[in-house]
Amino acid sequence: MLKKITKEEARIRVLPVDSDISQYDNMYDQPQFSEIVNEMIEENGLWGWCDVEVKASWRDFEGHAYLGACSYKDKEDFVSISGYYEDLVEEALEDLNEKIAECFKDLQELQK
Repeated sequence: MLKKITKEEARIRVLPVDSDISQYDNMYDQPQFSEIVNEMIEENGLWGWCDVEVKASWRDFEGHAYLGACSYKDKEDFVSISGYYEDLVEEALEDLNEKIAECFKDLQELQK
């Protein structure tokens, strides 16, 4: 059995990425929502409306987790107030460890 890579051993990155979801699709009958998001985009660039990607990497392996339709000031704002950061880190670490385990299994098959 392989040891699992932990948060302390992995490199964790939080990145805004272009969202496939339009802020106009998320108005939910709130006309001021679009105006607020447009102001966030103007003031904060991509963080104003984005998907957030959390990457956990170890050596050449990477695990990913995503959260769509986000509007924050910056990375620190997302990490401190979103309530999603720790869950996304765990999800990215799980993905990372699964990829390492799959590679290990493939390498074991080469020994046969």
